[in-house]
Amino acid sequence: AAILGSNMFLNQEFESSAFQEDIESASEIPKRNYQGDPPASASPMGTMEVILPGGIAKFIDEDHSSRRTLTIPVENQPRPSSEDDREAMMKRQLYYGCTEAKVDSKKVRQDIQIIPSRFCHICARTAKTARQIVCSNIRLGTCRKVICEKCFEKFEWNWELAASGSDWTCTHCVGVCPDRAQCSTYCKVNEKLRKRREGIRKVRSVGSPGTSFAIKPPSRLLPRPDQ
Repeated sequence: AAILGSNMFLNQEFESSAFQEDIESASEIPKRNYQGDPPASASPMGTMEVILPGGIAKFIDEDHSSRRTLTIPVENQPRPSSEDDREAMMKRQLYYGCTEAKVDSKKVRQDIQIIPSRFCHICARTAKTARQIVCSNIRLGTCRKVICEKCFEKFEWNWELAASGSDWTCTHCVGVCPDRAQCSTYCKVNEKLRKRREGIRKVRSVGSPGTSFAIKPPSRLLPRPDQ
């Protein structure tokens, strides 16, 4: 028992010293600000590169996060939910090889400070498993979606072309999201939930307090034997 107790004490002491070393090493991470896109490299947390539109990236100093945030000036009004038809058609042709858009399901974002999404808009991968590129409309505060390099490969889109410039627009903003994209998935799930809730409301309305007086159990309608 004495040997077991001493081993437990040594393990606790070792874990405590290792934890303290982690804290000290984390505190030594230098704070960095970038006026442009930083070189491709892994962060201390093992997160891969997140490509932002050129000239507007910076690191969050408060927590040394590898996620970069953009400050959108208040005077910059966000553009409408849909881009100019001609511009959107040109981008669809350039980046995705098609001209026709699907049904518009975009919403206008009005964030003043905005951070790129952590999950790919199509496959939900994080930046820990694949490089991501952020929609250029993040500069206007209207979109923060990212698409990973693996999805570019799967759908045969030109990753080098999109990552080389600062005008790449995501599939959602130009209306060409594939069926497996997160917006399509959410629409399907929300439709199922809506129908299910409507059915529950109909069932509850039958037994609601407003109609309960008109539906009595048979024992209440028939006279008792002792009456």
